[in-house]
Amino acid sequence: MGASIEDKTFGELGALAVEVTTPDAGIASAVLDAATTERSMIIAEACRRRDVWRLRMVGQGYDDDLAGIATRHGVEVED
Repeated sequence: MGASIEDKTFGELGALAVEVTTPDAGIASAVLDAATTERSMIIAEACRRRDVWRLRMVGQGYDDDLAGIATRHGVEVED
């Protein structure tokens, strides 16, 4: 899961709270608050292993825009 901000940085935005829930209960929560100059961020990675979904918080920021993150990870982006 990723996000980007135009005309601001995640440092200016402040702490980013992430919460994952199901209809029955909360599963996981985290606060990402160490950003400085980043305009885009990979917030978390989700994958399924056998019958269980797993979520790993990442919090990796980039000074690029969202297209820059996609390109870094092998996605072709049209202008």
